[in-house]
Amino acid sequence: DALPIYIIPVIAKSDTISKSELHKFKIKLMSELVNNGIQIYQFPTDDETISKLNSSMNGQLPFAVVGSMDEIKIGNKMMKARQYPWGIVQVENENHCDFTKLREMLICTNMEDLREQTHMRHYELYRRCKLEEMGFKDIGPGDKPVSLQETYEAKRRECFGEL
Repeated sequence: DALPIYIIPVIAKSDTISKSELHKFKIKLMSELVNNGIQIYQFPTDDETISKLNSSMNGQLPFAVVGSMDEIKIGNKMMKARQYPWGIVQVENENHCDFTKLREMLICTNMEDLREQTHMRHYELYRRCKLEEMGFKDIGPGDKPVSLQETYEAKRRECFGEL
């Protein structure tokens, strides 16, 4: 019984389509995810300090991003951007793409929640499966709950009995 993983939908190379096409594509993508039962990560809204921001960002999914390793001089600054014959698309300009929003939401605002959720869901599931493979279970005979200590002591007695 596998737990869902977290997906944060991102549209890459969003500078290759017009704003109206991007808007339609975002709606289509979210519709496809819902219709196919694919769960996406929802930024948590239970903390008053970030509830409004996270709620707003949940409504802006999927994020449309532009990436570039090239630095182009814009004014007095060198900035990550893509140069086209018709102009420049800046990676960190919110009028051009959602990269800064995505970075802010993942690294600054919700890093701890993502870390906790990953630990609770994925690591604990992995740990439980590994312990069960070694014979440690949290349910004993008759479906009665058993502590890890009890299971450990039973395994230890079993090992010493074999010696």
